[in-house]
Amino acid sequence: MQEYFTSVGELSEFPRLRAIAAARKTDVASLAKERVEALVASEERPSDSAGLALELEDLQNYLQQVQRYKTDPVVKPSVVHGYCVGQTLSFCEVVDGQPKLVYRFVTSSLRNAPPPLYRYYAPINVINSRNWSSDRRYSPADARRDMRMGGGYARIVPFANGGRPIEMPNFMHFVPVAGYSGLSGHGIHEIAGGLDSGGTFGAPVSLGCIRLNKFQAKLARWWTPSEAKFFVYFEPNRYRTFGDAATGRAKGFRTPQDPEMEIAAAPPRPAYRIVSNRAKNTFAPFSLSYFARTLAR
Repeated sequence: MQEYFTSVGELSEFPRLRAIAAARKTDVASLAKERVEALVASEERPSDSAGLALELEDLQNYLQQVQRYKTDPVVKPSVVHGYCVGQTLSFCEVVDGQPKLVYRFVTSSLRNAPPPLYRYYAPINVINSRNWSSDRRYSPADARRDMRMGGGYARIVPFANGGRPIEMPNFMHFVPVAGYSGLSGHGIHEIAGGLDSGGTFGAPVSLGCIRLNKFQAKLARWWTPSEAKFFVYFEPNRYRTFGDAATGRAKGFRTPQDPEMEIAAAPPRPAYRIVSNRAKNTFAPFSLSYFARTLAR
């Protein structure tokens, strides 16, 4: 299991900055401290400054609110500490009608075995709201980006935890699309408490939400627009929790004894909508999912 990160200079958010950086033989991040007027003047065919100003603000916002948390991509063998790992969350953009992989992150989903998963997660969902984390200040630039990304909130979403609330940072609430059944009180978020106890990350061990590491969760919150499609895919015969490190193979699924489920209060829908065209899931790996974001080309 190996994560995949697209570099900031290759993201579709920054086409003009990417062209300027290429002409100067430098990296996109190095342009973050320059003035818009200087950047426009250095373009081969100078265009409007407003569009470039938005790219520059998004670049500065990314470096401040996401990039500083970045770590090396996670690489894991198939069995770690007796747990069978392999769950991933992939982020795709639809380019010329085809999904293009932008990120692939290690994740953990519900620890119960199929067939309950058929009723638990809908196969097709949408991102209903995007929330924040307490380790970052929600800035005016974050608010402006949220407006461009279909809406978002500065609030923190907690897990009740029997009266001892635990923050679920960067909580993105998802709900089934019309016509599909599934629970609607869950989300994608940074692992609660910020820890991965037992090295089990990547195995189906969560109480219900889809969990990510710190950088990955903040990137997901920054990159994913409201109303993006979220596809859940798993193969029942490969959905396993425990494995044998000596052979690298999965063992039979053991049903957890703890019936507790991680269900958050469903936040309301955001006020803005900007994304409507969606993609169809065609390539998900063992056991989880991907986002699709459509680009106009």
